[in-house]
Amino acid sequence: MLLIAVTGMRASGKGVFGSVARQEGLAVFEMSAAVLELMRRQGTSQTNTGIRDFATKLRAEKGAGVVAQLTSEAIAKSAAGKPAAVVLGVRSPEEISEFRKNFQVKLIAIDAPDEERLRRVKERGRQGDPTTARELEWADQKELSWGLGKAMELADVRVKNDCPLQTARERMRLALQQALG
Repeated sequence: MLLIAVTGMRASGKGVFGSVARQEGLAVFEMSAAVLELMRRQGTSQTNTGIRDFATKLRAEKGAGVVAQLTSEAIAKSAAGKPAAVVLGVRSPEEISEFRKNFQVKLIAIDAPDEERLRRVKERGRQGDPTTARELEWADQKELSWGLGKAMELADVRVKNDCPLQTARERMRLALQQALG
């Protein structure tokens, strides 16, 4: 199965990419779902700091590829027999390597300006999102420490999301088609 893995900083547009992929009939998985489910089971607070600290501890205890390992299991069960699927939120080269154990992987990196990302997190009001520039910078540094910048450098396809939503959706549709071959 082809797995289109999407990486990018928080609020860069990964969710929009997922929406585009769903419109094209692809199953879409989010890496954060595995972390949030573990947190829910343990009764851990799902705040910006709580999520990042939990994920950092999880990776330190079980390895940098643990979230990809958990997500691979979900993909294998839910998308079995399908030619392709999408996973959003890849954070490190180790996660990419973990996915490559089970899937043919094409990596897409989405990039957006910091000020635009801050505007988006404020607008969407998602649980666990930072609410200030300082909190966003802290979250970025935490995710960069996991290897996010290195993962983005490995991308097969890059999408610049510095434009109106409809233009971004078209750019993402073209990137998806390129990844699908």
